[in-house]
This record gives sequence, C-alpha cells and structure tokens, in this order.
Amino acid sequence: MARQKGFFMSSFRLTRLAVLLIAIGFTPLSQAQETVRAELGKPLQQAQDMMRAQRYKEALAKVRDADRIGAKNPAEQLMLDRMRGAAAQGAGDNATAAKSYEAAINSGKMPAGDNVKLMQALAILYYRAQDYAKSQVWIQRYIKEGGTDSQVRGLLAQTYFLNNDFAKAQKELQATIAADEKAGRTPAEETYQLLVSTALKQSDTAAYVQAMEKLVRAYPKKQYWSELVNRLASKKGFSDRFTLDVFRLRLAGGLLKTANDYMEMSQLALQAGYAAEGKKIADMGFKAGILGVGAEGARQKRLLDLANKNAAAEKAGFATAEADA
Repeated sequence: MARQKGFFMSSFRLTRLAVLLIAIGFTPLSQAQETVRAELGKPLQQAQDMMRAQRYKEALAKVRDADRIGAKNPAEQLMLDRMRGAAAQGAGDNATAAKSYEAAINSGKMPAGDNVKLMQALAILYYRAQDYAKSQVWIQRYIKEGGTDSQVRGLLAQTYFLNNDFAKAQKELQATIAADEKAGRTPAEETYQLLVSTALKQSDTAAYVQAMEKLVRAYPKKQYWSELVNRLASKKGFSDRFTLDVFRLRLAGGLLKTANDYMEMSQLALQAGYAAEGKKIADMGFKAGILGVGAEGARQKRLLDLANKNAAAEKAGFATAEADA
C-alpha cells in the first residue's frame, strides 16, 4: 500500500502536542516560594519569564546558572529538573529534556497528574528522537498510570511498526479499532492504513483483505477501492468466473476509466447472458465519450449494436414468458 499523508503522526502534530507539554515541565515559582531559596529563585524566575516569551535557549542557560548553586533540597532539585526539562524541550535539546524529566519522575515527589503528563512528554521526545524502544516504555507507563490521550496511545503501534515489530503493531491496532467500534466511534483513517501495512509487511493476504475491507467501509475513497479490487483480482487461485464481479466492484467504486475497461465488462456481461447489463455498460462508455472514438471506434460500435440486439431479444423473451404465464 502506498504510504499516505498522515500515515504516521506528522511532525506538525507532534510539535503542536510537544509545545502544549512544555508548560507541564515547570510549576510557577509563585507556588513554591516557601521551599526555594532566594539565590536559587532569582535565576529560576528569570528562566520562567524567558520561557513564557519562548526564549528557551536563554531560559536553559539561566536554569544551568541556578543548578550551580549547591546543597539543594529535594523540592529545589525537583523544580530545577522540571524547568530544565521544559527549557531544553523548547530549545530542541531533547536529550537534556528527557534526562531531566526522568529525574523528576524518579524523584517520587511529582504530583500524580503531572507525573503522567511528563511520561507523555517523554514518550513524544523519544519518538521524535527515533528511539522507539524507549518511547514504547514511556507510552506503556503512561497508559498504566491512567493516561488517556488517544494520540499518545496511537504512537505505540507506530513505534512497533517503525521498530519492525509488525505482529505487535498489528495486535495493538486491532485492539484500538475494536475499542473504537465498541464505543461507536469510527477509527482514524491512519489507523486502518497502518493496519493494512502491517499485513503487507507480514505477507498476510487474509489480514490485508480484512483490513482493506474495513478501510473501504469507513473511508470509501477511490484509491482504496482500486487497491482492494486489483489485489483481489491478482490473488493466487482467483477464478476467471469472478472477473465480471470484480468489474462490478470497480464500477461501484467509479473505477472504470479506459475503453478497454468498458469493452471488457460489456463483453463479459453479454457472454454471461446478462444482455441488459452489457448494453448498460456499453451505453455508459459511449455517453462518457470513451467508446466510439479513435481507431477502435468501429469495433466498439459493433459491440454496442450487438448489446442492443441481445438486450432487445432478452426483453422480448421476458415479455413472451409473462404472456405465456
């Protein structure tokens, strides 16, 4: 399956989500005045103001100035770790941000709600750094601790896929789709797209067809219909007696495009004894200006004449049968 736009969480969506998480990295200093000494509080307050102005590199430098002050108590160290993480994340220093957030979580001093949000930030940081194994660890911890953001949950299957663990990716995607369906929600298009790709990566034709059928039902786009129909027709052991049925699917999906498409479907219908259907397809081809033109125009006109003749005979036969009845 061709890779679709939005197949994985886009850099824009990741960046937007990451920006929202930067604010989680620090607690406003006003909420911790009693536990932070003045000599430490001054550079941290300056760093906080710089972060509000999105001057993250300068803010990170100020946090490092504060970090040089010795004999920090646990509350001060936690404040430093969170603010260093937030400033580093904003500055694009993902390694420093991850190390700082992990230290904050491991301190055991974080409020439960903020703890979960920092796990969310870590999952995204490691994903952006293409360290998918660590991203998986933090996504799983995030879920275990009660995190409910569907975008973060969606990253888990993507990390498995990008780490070439297609079976785990498939299982996670199937669970996500089942949960959405149970809740009456339509799963995201990219969820189905990724499920299709996991099947292809494992050469699992049955799983591929099942995933494509779900995708087509939820998002009936022409390119999906085309891929599903073409894949079915090329499947090993496919019987020629189903070729007309494949053309019917292509017609339903708006996929008849060429003169050969219309000619072949009309001929197959006539050969199968469906004269009215054969005439209908030939008529559609002529009405669309696809048949009856060019070097093959005369041959196509003969097909239309035959279709008209057979359809008229079929109609007369039906009338006679009704009269006899």
